[in-house]
Amino acid sequence: MIVNDIDEPENGIKLSLFADDSAAWKSGSNLAALTRDIQRYINRLTTFFERWGFKLSAAKTVAIVFTKNKHVRSDDVKLTTSGCPIKVEKTVKFLGVIFDKTLTWAPYLDHVVTRCNKRLNLLKVMAGSRWGASKDVLLVVYKALIRSLIDYGCIAYDTASQTLNSKLESIQSKALRICCGAMVGTPTAALQVECGQPPLALGRQRMMADYALKVKSIQDHPSAPILEDCWQFHYANYPAGPEPFGAKVNNILKETMIDHVPSAPPIQAPWVKSSPAVSSKYLQPLKTRIREYITDQWQERWDYSDTGQFYRDLHPVVGYKIKRLLRPRHKDDQITRLRLGHVRLGEKLHTIGQRSDPLCAVCHELEDVEHFLIKCPAQQQLQH
Repeated sequence: MIVNDIDEPENGIKLSLFADDSAAWKSGSNLAALTRDIQRYINRLTTFFERWGFKLSAAKTVAIVFTKNKHVRSDDVKLTTSGCPIKVEKTVKFLGVIFDKTLTWAPYLDHVVTRCNKRLNLLKVMAGSRWGASKDVLLVVYKALIRSLIDYGCIAYDTASQTLNSKLESIQSKALRICCGAMVGTPTAALQVECGQPPLALGRQRMMADYALKVKSIQDHPSAPILEDCWQFHYANYPAGPEPFGAKVNNILKETMIDHVPSAPPIQAPWVKSSPAVSSKYLQPLKTRIREYITDQWQERWDYSDTGQFYRDLHPVVGYKIKRLLRPRHKDDQITRLRLGHVRLGEKLHTIGQRSDPLCAVCHELEDVEHFLIKCPAQQQLQH
């Protein structure tokens, strides 16, 4: 209740509050003026909290300057609270997300990758080749323990470089390979179609668009200014990938022909019965349109993928469901590897350096899945 009555910022300063975590910031080109305005607001907050018997912790309060100017030093910013200096850091953690001074997102994504790798070990323990959980159960664990980490904060870090984002794609590939029981080297695009998991980049686009719909539907939403039309969205020359959130979202809404977003229904008092269908589904038709657009993008990527041709001949259409599920686990692993075209035959073993040649020992022809199942006379019991 006290935090809700906190002094409102002035002079262009913005304030973010979530429980007991808060942040105040201001943007501009004059660092001295910015420091002076922020210090004045800190003094106001200090007075406010002291009046109510609270105190700002100098040890837990940090400052950071977001800039790519290499000449800006931490000594140029001097802030205090109750006479104690505030540390100026190169990285700061706020609501679980690590922000670095140049907003490359490298520290945060490295942190996410480290945590995901530990959770991959749990997935491996559950997925023995002769025993263990089935594919659908492992995918539930993946989405709950690993995908949730990757998705948290993805709307912000989507501007990270392709090199950094590829680390997350590698995590997804490893997790899906464990879930399917596939061999190392199986194309990631084929694993995504098999498990019904779209590429991470497309998943981020969908979440950004869904969030934009929510922002547009709520009057006076704090994030509304970032979606307002401005000249940068039309004339600025952004490199592919690091475009601002507003530019990416407006492009998706344009492609899906979403011109109008309905307003959110008024929030009823807790003691007034409301219709769930009306209160929670007012954006569902628009979200369905966005989902269809993302699915089309995924389908186009799959159609023109440089890898996974063998599996694409079996499953040319993408979807959000598992393509095939068998039990027990070891049988599902064997059939999945055959369908993916990556199994311990001469062609694959030669590629990974475990055999000197890729030829069949009986026919002396290339030993791939097609040869093994259809052409090789040594496997006649499989062919009839």
